[in-house]
Amino acid sequence: MSPRIKTTSTTSGDAIVARLFKRFEGVISPESMALTYRLFDKPLDDPAHRGDGYCDGSHYTYRGDAAFYPASVCKLFYAVAAYAWEKAGRIDLDHEDRRALREMIRYSSNEATCYVLGRLTDTENGRVLDDEAMQDWWQKRQVVQAFYDTWDNEAFTGLRLWHGTYEDSPYGREHAVRQHGGNRMSPLAAATMMQEIIMGRAVSASASALIRDDLCRDRERAAPNGPETLPDQVVGFVSQDVPSSIRIWSKAGLTAQTRHDVAYFQSESGASCIAAIFTSGLAAAANEDVLPAFGREIAGLLGAHDD
Repeated sequence: MSPRIKTTSTTSGDAIVARLFKRFEGVISPESMALTYRLFDKPLDDPAHRGDGYCDGSHYTYRGDAAFYPASVCKLFYAVAAYAWEKAGRIDLDHEDRRALREMIRYSSNEATCYVLGRLTDTENGRVLDDEAMQDWWQKRQVVQAFYDTWDNEAFTGLRLWHGTYEDSPYGREHAVRQHGGNRMSPLAAATMMQEIIMGRAVSASASALIRDDLCRDRERAAPNGPETLPDQVVGFVSQDVPSSIRIWSKAGLTAQTRHDVAYFQSESGASCIAAIFTSGLAAAANEDVLPAFGREIAGLLGAHDD
C-alpha cells in the first residue's frame, strides 16, 4: 500500500501562508516572502520511479516566480554546471576542484564558490581592466547563465547567475561588473533544481548523487552545536525543528537582507516534499523562527509528529 500524505490544496497552502503572516507580523509581508512546495507519495530519490508521472505531485506556490537575490542558493546551480562542464569535456575536475565543490555545498564556503565560478568561466578576479578587456571578462562571466538559458525551463524565468558570493563585498573586477545587476532567482527555480538533483536528473545520476550527498543535513542536525568554523544550515532554517524521522537535504542562503532555504524532505513512510522559501528585508533576515515554522508546516503535511 502506498504511503499517504495529508491532503493538500490551494486552500491548505493559503492557510499556511496566512499563519506565517499572522505569527510573524512586522517580520515578513506579502511582498517580502515567496514560497513553493510539491508533495509526493513516494521518495524522489528511488531510481525505480525516475521519470514517473507522479513527479508532477501536488503543487502549491505563493509568489513562487518572484525573483530575489538568492544568496548562497545559487551554489546549487554552480555545482550542477561544474559537472555538466566535466561531462561535456569543457573542464577536467581535479582534486582541488572537487574539494571546492564539496565545501561550497556542504559548508556553503564563499571562497570555494568564487573559485568554482572562476574555473567555470575562466574569469579570475583582480584589479579593474581597461574597457575592452573588461568587456571580454564580462562576456566570459556570463557563460553559466547562458548554459541555463539552454534548458528552456519556464521555472528558470528571471534567473540570473553572474556572480560569486562574498563575506562582505566584491572588489576589483567582481565589483565593477555589479553595474549589470546582481544574481536573481525565484523559489520555483530553486525547487526545480533541487528536484532535478534529488531525482538524479541533474547532468547524470552519478553527478546528482555527489551533490545530494553534500546537501544532506544529517551531520548538522545530529550536532547543531558543532565547530563554530562550520556555517550551520540548520539553525534558523527549515530543518531546525523537523522531527528526526524525516530526513532532509537542503541548501540555505543568508545575508543581512535575505534568508532562504530550499529542501527535500523524506519521511519514513516514503512520502516526500520539495520546498523552497525566500524572505527579504532586515527583519526577516535576522529572524531565526520564520523558516523553521515553515519547515514544521511541511512536516505536518507529511503526517510527521514530534519525537
